Amino acid sequence: MKISIIICTYNREQIVTDSILSFYRMSYSHAIEFELIVVDNNSSDNTRDAVQTLTSQHDTLLYFFEPIQGLSQARNLGILEAKGDIVVFVDDDVYFSENWLTDIITAFENPDIDCIGGNIIPVFDSDKPDWLQNPHLDIYGSTNFGDTFRQLDFPDHPFGGNMAFRKQVLDKVGGFDTALGRKKESLLSNEETELFYRIKTHNIPVWFTPGATIYHRIPPERAQKHWIYKRYYWQGISEVACNQMIFPVNKLSLLKNLLHKTGHAFKLARGSHLSPRRIYWHYKNLPLDQAITLHTMMGNIR
Repeated sequence: MKISIIICTYNREQIVTDSILSFYRMSYSHAIEFELIVVDNNSSDNTRDAVQTLTSQHDTLLYFFEPIQGLSQARNLGILEAKGDIVVFVDDDVYFSENWLTDIITAFENPDIDCIGGNIIPVFDSDKPDWLQNPHLDIYGSTNFGDTFRQLDFPDHPFGGNMAFRKQVLDKVGGFDTALGRKKESLLSNEETELFYRIKTHNIPVWFTPGATIYHRIPPERAQKHWIYKRYYWQGISEVACNQMIFPVNKLSLLKNLLHKTGHAFKLARGSHLSPRRIYWHYKNLPLDQAITLHTMMGNIR
């Protein structure tokens, strides 16, 4: 059994370098056959040089360049180039737990296992703000699926920072829809949701293995409220785009839903105030949960 680990990256030369070095610090049996594929998604920094320097030190490290912008596009190139029976996706800003690779291999030694997700734990490069509570860490990929090996029932599914498939599954259901997923600085997402929906329609079980743990780095700028609100705003956009792919509705239904959410968002934003000044201060002082709801709805009605 050969395993292909795919890391897609864009303008993060030092961060992806740290992730690659973390991978090669893991403990694993030399009998494990693997390749680590880095797909450079049209970076304009020194990502190419940084990764290619490391390829000269590790013959299992491969570099590919995808000129068309988009995470889904880059992931699909990784699938195309992968030579392994197992294809694994991890983010470019992670640290690997000591036995991550071994735990992935162990899960797939069961011939009935075709898709798995591993555990993702956010780690903050600076202190986590006191106001940021655990229920909101899902925007950083925190899995919260418990500590036992179990099946995930859609809409629960693994997150893109730590998910693995037998390649034959991706050959059967197809790759990532390029209409979804990050593109440059946009935070469009839900490409994994759309993929796992297709996997569900093929009646392929999906499993969670908690031992295969990855630590997701959170830089200080992503622990600020303005970034979190932006992330939830784009999540609102992503939900509408993905839902129209999975459960399409007619234009009249879309319009009714849009009007309903617009009214709800306006009421939440202004409270009971009429004065522009009071509305502004009401908005600025919304509790985090309400502010997140508001920005998600603003994305829904964009």
